Amino acid sequence: ASGLDAQRFCFLGYLPQDSAQRKSVIRRIGHDALKDRITRLFIETPYRNRALLQDLAQFLPGEMHLCAAVNLDTAEQLIISKSVGHWKNVPDIFTAKVPAVFAIGFPAGIKPANTM
Repeated sequence: ASGLDAQRFCFLGYLPQDSAQRKSVIRRIGHDALKDRITRLFIETPYRNRALLQDLAQFLPGEMHLCAAVNLDTAEQLIISKSVGHWKNVPDIFTAKVPAVFAIGFPAGIKPANTM
């Protein structure tokens, strides 16, 4: 549903709770994904979803795609997948404290502009 390449992926679990550590990890994840094109999946506790999404939108490369999926086990599920650069214009999807899954990478068949 994310539109990201599902042939190769890595589940990272939770990113660091500390803001500075989380930002550093996000930068490293973005750099690594540009190089190896492996989709990264991670989760966050509902009360930190908004902060994580803001950090992802700020610290990942703009051409990378970011998917946020909420309430996957309910009738109210919502899956939004856009380039990182477009997330700054997306309304806040975390109006309630809900379970979420995040994925970053590139859509299948799309070559990133800045390969390292």
